[in-house]
Amino acid sequence: MIVSLRAIAVKLIVLAKAPAC
Repeated sequence: MIVSLRAIAVKLIVLAKAPAC
């Protein structure tokens, strides 16, 4: 579960960074 939660957090960060770039 911890791994999935971390993967989701990373995904959100990447999605939030994508538009920023």
